[in-house]
Amino acid sequence: MRSVIISLVALVGGTTAANATLSISSTDYGLAAPAGASAVVDFDDPTYAGFSLTGSGYNLVTGTFSDSSAPADGPLNSDRDTTKYLSVYNGAATLLGTVGYSSVSLFWGSVDDYNWLDLLDADGNVFDTVSYADIGAGSNGDQLASNTNRRVDIASTQAIYGLKFRSTSAAFEADNIAFSGAVPEPASWALMLGGFGMIGGALRSRRKAAVTFA
Repeated sequence: MRSVIISLVALVGGTTAANATLSISSTDYGLAAPAGASAVVDFDDPTYAGFSLTGSGYNLVTGTFSDSSAPADGPLNSDRDTTKYLSVYNGAATLLGTVGYSSVSLFWGSVDDYNWLDLLDADGNVFDTVSYADIGAGSNGDQLASNTNRRVDIASTQAIYGLKFRSTSAAFEADNIAFSGAVPEPASWALMLGGFGMIGGALRSRRKAAVTFA
């Protein structure tokens, strides 16, 4: 039983970039975060749903700011995001939490070929990177087109603790980020599996004692 516990803990808690697998999809528009998410970061809440936001070259803005434009939920200017959104201009912004999740969904506005989304582990290290090509989007930064303003859904076999938004020009715009499927910490798995081992050992001892008594 002990060797089984160690193997399962390694499987659950020791996933690395080499064997992480992503499932990615995106749909036209879809500004609002999907229902039922465990945590939603909309940038209007200064606590960021328990995440920290750090970096350089980013702003939290409403409407049009410098070369940034509010993400669009439709083909008209009146369809734009009217709340605060994240804008990263020639820099990077890191959104990092203390809980790992199996999936994340975000609205990515005016997608450009110089935008990158990094997936982060518990230590804030990048274990995978997503670009416009991975989400099936256009790359010309059109501010209103459906193929460059998309709800992006990512599921990962490695726990996602945060995201890094990177852009080498103007700009990476994102809003309404939803994390789902909280993943237990490796220590929690170890305790749980260790408890199963103790229960199994106790059952075996009881069976052995019963046989001896008979």
